[in-house]
Amino acid sequence: IPLYLLITTPLLFIVLVLSFGIAKFKKLKANAFLTPIYFSGLIINFYLAINCLILIKDLAFIICIIGYLFFILSDAFIAIQKFIKTYKYHDFYIISTYYIAQILISIGLFAYMIP
Repeated sequence: IPLYLLITTPLLFIVLVLSFGIAKFKKLKANAFLTPIYFSGLIINFYLAINCLILIKDLAFIICIIGYLFFILSDAFIAIQKFIKTYKYHDFYIISTYYIAQILISIGLFAYMIP
């Protein structure tokens, strides 16, 4: 078994357990229990992207992963605004991080596809 799988798999499990634990013990709005499930999917996809980076070792994947982190941040802003509380300029934070994510992911994929 590769060393990176031995390190990242327990970390993924810890993140999933913590996300469900936080949602259970916090007093969140209705349907907020779905947020950890959604974020678990995001974390699993990020985990797979990191594994691709380790296996392929290409700069384009680094750009995609940074874009994916911005995408996770954008969704975190949406979850906070939807389930916890509304904050000032939330639309600006959501849209700006989303567009930065889309641009970085597109640049990374084009850089990988076009040698």
